[in-house]
Amino acid sequence: MAACGSNSLWAPHIRLLLCAILAGACSGDQPGTVVEPELPEGTYFLLGMHGDTLGVEDFVAVTDDTAVTATVVEQLELAPDLRWLHIHGKLGSTNGGFNLDWDWHFIPSAWKLVEMSIEVCDGRPSGLRNLASLLAGDSLFCPWSSYVKKELSLEEVRRLVEGS
Repeated sequence: MAACGSNSLWAPHIRLLLCAILAGACSGDQPGTVVEPELPEGTYFLLGMHGDTLGVEDFVAVTDDTAVTATVVEQLELAPDLRWLHIHGKLGSTNGGFNLDWDWHFIPSAWKLVEMSIEVCDGRPSGLRNLASLLAGDSLFCPWSSYVKKELSLEEVRRLVEGS
C-alpha cells in the first residue's frame, strides 16, 4: 500500500480520506478512552422540589455570580423547610453537561433565587422533558416549589451525571 504522501494511483480524495483516518488512528487517544466534557466555571448547586421526598425532580444549576452564590449560601444556612426562595432563570437545551439526565438546564449565571415569579413560568422539572429545545433561549422557568438542597463539588456533579 502506498503511503499518504507518495505518488499512488488512488484518486486524491481517497488519499485524503485515508490520511485523515490514519491520522486519527495515531492521534494518541486510546480506544475506549472517555473524555470528560468541560464543565462550566462556577459554583454548582443541587436543587429539589418541596414535597418531592424521593428526589426525582432534583436538578443542578451553576453560577459564577457572587451575589447569587451569597444568596444561595444564606438559604443553605436555613432548615430545608424554611428555604422558600425559588430559582428563576433562562433555559438552555440539553443538560449542559451537568444537569443530571434532564434535556434542559438553567443557563449558567442567567438565573437567581427570588421570592416571587409570574405563574406562567411555574412548573415541575419533569414537565419540561422533551420540550427544552422549544423553550431554550428566551424562555423562563421558575418552579415555585424549588429550593436549594446543597452545594456540589465538581466530583459530585460528575458522579451525579454519570449515575443519572
